[in-house]
Amino acid sequence: AASWVFHETATWWAAGVAGSIVGAVWNYLLSASLVWKSRA
Repeated sequence: AASWVFHETATWWAAGVAGSIVGAVWNYLLSASLVWKSRA
């Protein structure tokens, strides 16, 4: 995602923000599926 944003806009800070957001969402979803499973 960061690579694509940098290629489209040529602004390093926008690419960094996009990469951070995608990374945070990815980490949350992976943690939610692997760690926070319901024990019902």
